[in-house]
Formats: sequence, structure tokens, C-alpha cells
Amino acid sequence: MDLSEFEQEFGDVVEAEPQDVVNSDNQNSTIDTEQEVEEKPKKKKLKKPALANRRVKDKKVIGSKREVWNGTAERTSGGLRKDDLMKNKRGRIVSKKKHELGKTAFKKNKLTPNMQLSNE
Repeated sequence: MDLSEFEQEFGDVVEAEPQDVVNSDNQNSTIDTEQEVEEKPKKKKLKKPALANRRVKDKKVIGSKREVWNGTAERTSGGLRKDDLMKNKRGRIVSKKKHELGKTAFKKNKLTPNMQLSNE
């Protein structure tokens, strides 16, 4: 029986590729052909570029009391430096000298006429 006679009898025969069979017992079983497939390489995280040396801003010479308190200015227009300033109980920046004068005036009851009217 020649190959041509065989083809006439049975028709064109094509070799069937083996099908992937999954066991009914184990649905999650892997197949050898799937394990052989190469995985995609993971992307590497890019490093952040190093920051160049930052230029330090020069301090302002004259500024508000708040700027002097924060350190962005050297002194106020009245010549007050940070060691001359303080925060009062309300959170405002005031000079230490004026704060002390106010306390002593309050203690001595040297009230202004407006304050005397409001107390009556």
C-alpha cells in the first residue's frame, strides 16, 4: 500500500496537534506548555534625579514683625530683631517692651478715657 493509495482510501491525513487536556479533578492544574512560556520582564523603577544644590535666598534686611519672627527678614523698620519680639496670648507678634508697658499700665489702672467709659 503506497502513500498515494492510502490517501485515496482515507483522504488527506493531517497529524493532529496534541490538545491541552485539563483533568476534571484538578481545574487549576497547569500544563507544561504554559510553564515554558517566558514571562515578561518586570519594569525597573526609575530613580529620581539628584537635586542640584539649591541656591539659598538672601535674607531681606527689613520686613514685617511676622517675617522677622519666621526668619525671612533680619529686622523690622523700627529696628526690632527676633530677640526683641514675642507672641502674646492671642498669637500676635508684639515687641517685649510694649508688652511689658501694657502690663504695668493695666496694673496701675492708668486707663484711657475710652476704657473708663466702657467699665462704667
